Amino acid sequence: MNTYRRLFLILFVLISLTSLGCPGIVPGSKPYEGLSEREADHFNRSQRDISPSAVRSRIAQYQSTEVAWPGLIKEVELIEKEGKLEAQLLVEYYHYDWILDYGVQMEKIFLYPQREGLFATTCSFRPNASSSKQFRSYAEVGNLLILYGTPQRVDGQVVVLTCNYPRFITKGWFRIQSEEVGVGQ
Repeated sequence: MNTYRRLFLILFVLISLTSLGCPGIVPGSKPYEGLSEREADHFNRSQRDISPSAVRSRIAQYQSTEVAWPGLIKEVELIEKEGKLEAQLLVEYYHYDWILDYGVQMEKIFLYPQREGLFATTCSFRPNASSSKQFRSYAEVGNLLILYGTPQRVDGQVVVLTCNYPRFITKGWFRIQSEEVGVGQ
């Protein structure tokens, strides 16, 4: 093997080994920190370790705290009023370790099978024709919602939150792990 080929091979291996956390080059993972600058702002100021069960038992303690809650959309009601499109969402909370996994699989987000009940929110925006269709495709039953919101009240067992920022993630980008995988494993 000539010297240039050997040098190239060594450099390639070194670059590959040092860039494991860089998506797109080689498989690896990195912390989820938001997928846009605006979401990153919410992500950085939100609490991710406060669960719906904690809020249900002590709602007054959390009414001024922004939380980040991941969950699967169970019900959607879209309402157009006053030039806005509102999405009233009922979501089932799933645990998430806040890691993006860049392996050979399509999915990048892996939710744990453990659930903590339902939460609800109403997100609205002022759409134009094309964004309205896109929003409708994101706010669909079965898609993942990472909601940045503030707990307002508890209706029965459902925690109702403001919608400070919604991150909709479509099917194919996430998966629920098998029952054998537990939180913290």
